[in-house]
Amino acid sequence: MILGTVYIVIAFGILLNWFMIFLNWILDPLPDRLIFNFINFHGIIDPYTMNRIMDISASIYPHEQTIYYCVAIGSFGALTDLIIAVWYLVNRVPFNAKTGFSLLIGGVTAGILLGFTTCLPFFL
Repeated sequence: MILGTVYIVIAFGILLNWFMIFLNWILDPLPDRLIFNFINFHGIIDPYTMNRIMDISASIYPHEQTIYYCVAIGSFGALTDLIIAVWYLVNRVPFNAKTGFSLLIGGVTAGILLGFTTCLPFFL
């Protein structure tokens, strides 16, 4: 009964966009896009200037938009992995512990590297 109520609340939250705003507010203090610190652009692009792109409209060059979209797709994949992992762990219907925990670890790792909130503005 409680799980069904949570599903309905999340569905209305996604439908009315307040759930995405809530996720953006909760996940905002986490570090975003640490992957830019590890990518070597061979001196062409400074990775610290890529972090200035907090919104797609703030990008100047087309390659910045492409990189931002790729990071947003990876961020969406990480968020999806986390949601599926939590669903596996909560419901335990076709429970496979190896799959659930591998999705959880992969989602957290990808979320730290790509940022959890990078894909959320595209839903709004």
